[in-house]
Amino acid sequence: MKSVLVTGGNRTGTSWVGEMLCLSNELFFVWEPFNCMFPAMFSKHPLKRHYRKLLPEEDSAMKSYVKKKTLSEILNHSEGGKSAGDKIRKLGVVLAKTAGYISGTRAPLYKDPTALMSAEWFEQQFQSRVVLTVRHPGAYVHSIRRLNWPMHVEEFANQPWLMETLPEAIQNEIRERIAQRERPKGFVLEDAALCWKVFHQVIHQYRENHPEWLVVKHEYLSVNYISGFRDLYNSLGLSWTPEVETKVSYFCNPNNKIVQGDVYHEFKQDSASLARLWKNNLTKAEKATIRRITEPVSSLFYSDDSWD
Repeated sequence: MKSVLVTGGNRTGTSWVGEMLCLSNELFFVWEPFNCMFPAMFSKHPLKRHYRKLLPEEDSAMKSYVKKKTLSEILNHSEGGKSAGDKIRKLGVVLAKTAGYISGTRAPLYKDPTALMSAEWFEQQFQSRVVLTVRHPGAYVHSIRRLNWPMHVEEFANQPWLMETLPEAIQNEIRERIAQRERPKGFVLEDAALCWKVFHQVIHQYRENHPEWLVVKHEYLSVNYISGFRDLYNSLGLSWTPEVETKVSYFCNPNNKIVQGDVYHEFKQDSASLARLWKNNLTKAEKATIRRITEPVSSLFYSDDSWD
């Protein structure tokens, strides 16, 4: 079984999609190997910035690190209590995961928005199937605002080899934005919208160059979670069973609440209502600003009606 990379912009549902794809136990979750803030056990991270488009001289160190991160995730099973029975159960989970990985019956699912710019490298080095997540710019900016996250376009500008792959107009927007303000310490709508534009421009280019890669919209999966995830399972050669369907429904059905506040990841939510939440919480002026900044890229993914 091939490994899977689920990537896209941050806050586009990579964690949620990754968790749902692991419900059949044919894939096991590996969390953000490109995230330099959280190195694997007993390892120093080879990268110093997020959204890195790897250079050739970084190949060897990063490939070695991803392997260490995979092993770390196999061995690090922290769920459950601390009783003797819990420890035995944890050991059983680790052994089963290890045996499946060695035999090829279980493969890693790498969930990592910070690997977006190096998705081609990931496919080449690990023969991974690539799933790209897309989210409406209004919903994306709304999610970033809820968490008060600063979005730093400097991460792109500091990589000239990445910048040259972007249209000149977007390169100029990035440089102009940096010149207009100090590096943000919290949420700024304009920065979040511009980051959305960069992420989805890259995804559009991937979509053009790699038609075999899977592109999924957060909104579609949120509303059509049974048929949407069933199709995704089938496309990846995973087993869609009644048990998996029940689990997906458990996490996504309308009886669940929508999480507010600064919670990063909560997979049990009313996914359909969550997908529409931004429409009531953003003002007309905010929506207009987001659309102005994200066009013409947003029109490559979303129609005029999607803004209503």
